[in-house]
Amino acid sequence: MQPAVNPILAVLLSPFTGFGIAISRSSLLVEYLRWRIRRQTQPQPR
Repeated sequence: MQPAVNPILAVLLSPFTGFGIAISRSSLLVEYLRWRIRRQTQPQPR
């Protein structure tokens, strides 16, 4: 029984997958921080 993915292909694709996950997580963190700052600087309705 052969593996579902060629081992060489898996080794070549894994850095791209890791990089994509890291960039996505970083982007989400930046957007969350921007949203939080925007929320804190808005005048509070009375």
